[in-house]
Amino acid sequence: IGAVWGAFALGTLNLVLSGTPGIGRSILGALVGAILMVEIAKRVMGASGSTGILFVPAFTLTTVIGRIGCFLSGLDDQTHGIPTALPWGVDWGDGPRHPVQLYESASMAVALLVWLWMIRWRPEAFRKYGFYLLCIAYGGERFLWEFLKPYGAVLGPLNVFHIGCLALIGYGKMGKAIEAFALGRGHAIVAKVGPHDPGALSHLKEADVAIEFSQPHAAVANLKACIDAQVPVVCGTTGWLEGKSEVEAYCRKHNGTFLYASNFSLGVNIFFELNAKLASMMAGHPGYRAGIEETHHAQKKDAPSGTAITLAEGILQNIPRIKKWTNKSSADETELPIHSFRKDPTPGTHLVKCTSPTDDIEIKHTAHSRDGFAIGALLVAEWIQDKKGVLQMGDFLKSQH
Repeated sequence: IGAVWGAFALGTLNLVLSGTPGIGRSILGALVGAILMVEIAKRVMGASGSTGILFVPAFTLTTVIGRIGCFLSGLDDQTHGIPTALPWGVDWGDGPRHPVQLYESASMAVALLVWLWMIRWRPEAFRKYGFYLLCIAYGGERFLWEFLKPYGAVLGPLNVFHIGCLALIGYGKMGKAIEAFALGRGHAIVAKVGPHDPGALSHLKEADVAIEFSQPHAAVANLKACIDAQVPVVCGTTGWLEGKSEVEAYCRKHNGTFLYASNFSLGVNIFFELNAKLASMMAGHPGYRAGIEETHHAQKKDAPSGTAITLAEGILQNIPRIKKWTNKSSADETELPIHSFRKDPTPGTHLVKCTSPTDDIEIKHTAHSRDGFAIGALLVAEWIQDKKGVLQMGDFLKSQH
């Protein structure tokens, strides 16, 4: 049902936005629709983990063959590319065009070879992560080829399929990383609450602990629901801190358990300590000007990052002459400038720099993947289960000594 609905909905929407109204079909829409329906069904049934692994080779092979069929159908199929002067352009009667159908077929053929290699040599990894890898691989290659298609734009240079691809890529990110590590450590996922299935909150009472990585607008309601259910909750959502004091008061009033951290990576929390130590040492040296730079993936919505704000707070607490931080360049020595950059692929990089006319002092943390965040959040969730009150990441780190 989800696949059929998604195929017709996204395909038809694209035709309308491209100025050629009609009934369209889209394999991307079918995949997104199927995922939504399966995830809803899993919430209703209480299932967890990946259930799409048998679908991976079939979907990939079907795409390889199907795109060749689209190519042979010519302009009537409406999957052709934009005009090109390249020698391999194909003329369907209106001049040479990019054969994007063959581009997609070839890239998915490569993906199929990777899946077959994984099935032979990494069967366990394929079973756990194969479907999520398919979403990222198909979403990524399709995103690129969409720039070579003559479809109507809906957001800057992006068409409706670009947006669908980004959603597909995002499906396998932080939440899936946490799920994979949790299952690997023997935990059961009793509920996964997403923007399209808030009803899964009804399963909270079955949980021993909750991990909240969502969106700023949803964080307060999610956290209060966990506290109402008397489920300890670990929160890593950023961009909602204006509501943090409200949640902390709610937690104390209802005898709940709540821990917020801007970053759960153990390495980052060590970095916080180094930052505070450096700031205390620089307090007596007004010739040095402190500043922060943070770089993240382009999909990160808030700026500056929660980690950068935590670093800024550590500097403000230790250098009295700095009164506040600002997310822009500033010549005012009472302000701490934070510069935010967004580019892909960057899980997260933070640089603290103390600059003087004679030299610079820098400390830097670079995340190589999201695994550090996921592992840290899971370790804290395991630790917090028998605790009460409003807790800090420092409480967890002290307990590990």
